[in-house]
Amino acid sequence: MFKKLIDGVGGVTVDITESEAKFINSTTHATVKPGTNTLNGDYALIYCRIRKLDSDFMRTQRQRKVISSLFEQIKNTNIFELARISSDI
Repeated sequence: MFKKLIDGVGGVTVDITESEAKFINSTTHATVKPGTNTLNGDYALIYCRIRKLDSDFMRTQRQRKVISSLFEQIKNTNIFELARISSDI
């Protein structure tokens, strides 16, 4: 459901550090670059699940960044599109 929600609003915009990008690219099928990226549901989930790069606090920080970006996307989505997304979920 997480991936469908993010894909439904057109992805989330997240600033990815160089070390996060290297880790994602070396351990998954994903290809991201350092800096601001618009992540689809699959890539956002990969980003949120990074564990071995740093601390648990940083992992939850990444999750907070994705959720905050998701809320921003939802605020900018029209009511009809939100209704469609909610019925898909």
